[in-house]
Amino acid sequence: AALLGRGRIHLLRANYEAARDAYRPVLALIEQTGDPWLERIATNHLAVIDTCLGNYQRAMAAAVRSLELCRRYGDRAREGDGLVVVGTILFEVGLLNEAAAAFAEALDLLSRTASPWSRADCLIYAGVCDLRRGHSGGLAMLDEAVAEARRLGARYLEAHALIARAGAHLRRGAMPAALDDAAEGTAIARAATLVGYEIQGLARQAVAL
Repeated sequence: AALLGRGRIHLLRANYEAARDAYRPVLALIEQTGDPWLERIATNHLAVIDTCLGNYQRAMAAAVRSLELCRRYGDRAREGDGLVVVGTILFEVGLLNEAAAAFAEALDLLSRTASPWSRADCLIYAGVCDLRRGHSGGLAMLDEAVAEARRLGARYLEAHALIARAGAHLRRGAMPAALDDAAEGTAIARAATLVGYEIQGLARQAVAL
């Protein structure tokens, strides 16, 4: 659990190579023990890391492995997390309709498994995907994600949701709203040392200005 936590912290701070290194002893443990609980979490996180690094084929292989294990052992909540990762990979390679289907399935699962943090995270990706597909309902998803992150007190989710919504406002030409969301998201990210989100927020502030 400590090793997983360390890798997760590196991931949230956008230290992707360090995150990958942190998972090496986890993978060694999996090889020794064959622990399916550990493997389905680790492969999900590794899929996220490889997605951030642009290694989409390797990311999808890890995400599919995680999904297989979740379904085999009936871990419905983590199956929802895995579907979010699959949807994100599909989105990144331009398969928007397939990504939207994965996000919709994930939202359904996460709503039924009482996973509010994961559901809020999924709403961000699903909202951005819907907007990219030309569906205005994606903005409502981002609004809900911001509200839910604040209700949960999840600062990293709030920063992510605000900066994603800033991007949506930029695409619509709503510059004052984009600037407000980007500035607030950047401030939260800076306070929480979430370097990746801080960089995105600063970039969106610059575009809005």
